[in-house]
Amino acid sequence: FVSGVKDVPSDHQFYSVWFLINRKMSHQLVRHRKMSFLQESTRFVDYNNRIDFVLDKEVVSKKVLGIMKHFNDYINDMYAGVKKGLKQKKEIASLVLPQATKTELIITGRKKDWKELIEKRTEKAVYPELRNLMLKLKKEMFGV
Repeated sequence: FVSGVKDVPSDHQFYSVWFLINRKMSHQLVRHRKMSFLQESTRFVDYNNRIDFVLDKEVVSKKVLGIMKHFNDYINDMYAGVKKGLKQKKEIASLVLPQATKTELIITGRKKDWKELIEKRTEKAVYPELRNLMLKLKKEMFGV
C-alpha cells in the first residue's frame, strides 16, 4: 500500500494497491468508478514466451486446475499460430486470450472508497476468487 498525505482526515487519505490477478477479476473491479485504474494492456504485451493464467488454488478445484493447464497449453499454441503462423500483430493475436489470463492492475482511491469497494466485493454472492482476494485485502488494509 502507498498512502498519501498523512495530515488529512483518515477517510481522505489515498491508497494505491497493486494486484496480480486474472482479467475476469479485473473486469469486475474496474466498474468501481470512484477509483482510478492502471491496467496492463494485452495489446502491448508480447506473449512470445508464455501466456500465464491466474487462478486461486483455494477456490478452484484440482480438477479444474488440471483442465486449465491443458487449456493454457492450447491457448499458447493458438496465440503463437495466429501471431507467427498467420503473421498477425500481437494485438490481433491477443483476441484469443481467455479471462483467466494474468493481468497487473493498480487501483488508487480514497480510504472511504476502498471501504465501499471491499464491502461490495466481500458479499457472499460475489465471484469466489475475487471475494477471497478482497477478504485478504480487508484484513491487511483495515485489520478486520
